[in-house]
Amino acid sequence: MNHDCLNQEINQNTPKSHTEARRQSPPKARLFQSQDHWLLQLALPNVKAEDVRVEERGQEVYIYAENEQERFERKFQLPSHECFTKIEAELSKGLLTLKIYATTPESKNIEVLSA
Repeated sequence: MNHDCLNQEINQNTPKSHTEARRQSPPKARLFQSQDHWLLQLALPNVKAEDVRVEERGQEVYIYAENEQERFERKFQLPSHECFTKIEAELSKGLLTLKIYATTPESKNIEVLSA
């Protein structure tokens, strides 16, 4: 799997805030790849699970979070040749972990009928 798209998003320090940016830089993110899923981790100290929202939109995953001092949004894009099948999210001790299961769609032959 090629994870250049996700790495590019992780390395860009361009957070999009819900309000005027109060955060100097986006939360640190790490990306790992296993045989059947991507593992994305974000440091979210002082954030409760109920203050985190994860959305899937096409090939993108949006993460919204806030604590008493700040709000932020991060976007990560799955490589264009892969499709999401399932996303699991867990927040533990200030670390948000997403397991992103994805597959590469197989081509299918379409039967052509004569009229």
